[in-house]
Amino acid sequence: MKKADYASVMHEGFAHVSKHGEFLDKERPELIAMMESNKGSQAGCLRSLRSHADASALVSWSGNSDLAALKQWSYVSAKLQIMLFQLEPKTWYPAYLLLMPLLSDNEDLVQWFAHNDSMLDTSRAQNRQQQNFMRIKPC
Repeated sequence: MKKADYASVMHEGFAHVSKHGEFLDKERPELIAMMESNKGSQAGCLRSLRSHADASALVSWSGNSDLAALKQWSYVSAKLQIMLFQLEPKTWYPAYLLLMPLLSDNEDLVQWFAHNDSMLDTSRAQNRQQQNFMRIKPC
């Protein structure tokens, strides 16, 4: 990829993530109200809030070079992910969800994700055809 192409792709990606965050900023109060009143899907609200935190973390760093905000939003995202794991244990999750705990630079969160097996369905982890195998396969 040429340098000019790379810059263009980065600009487009940043614009996309920024718009995502702006949209969710408007939705956040309603999502929180829905959760507090037990209306709608609790998991869906948590996923939307986590998505907002992810977008805010990325914009904080790549748009504003604000490392403290990146870590704070990453912390929020990881805490929301823990809530999702507690609400829906042993469901599939993609490995990229491990990024936010690392970016949060919070040792307690990193340790929780490193040592909590409740989020894994270990009975499926031995089957190469299952998604869980791809997350915990031996190196």
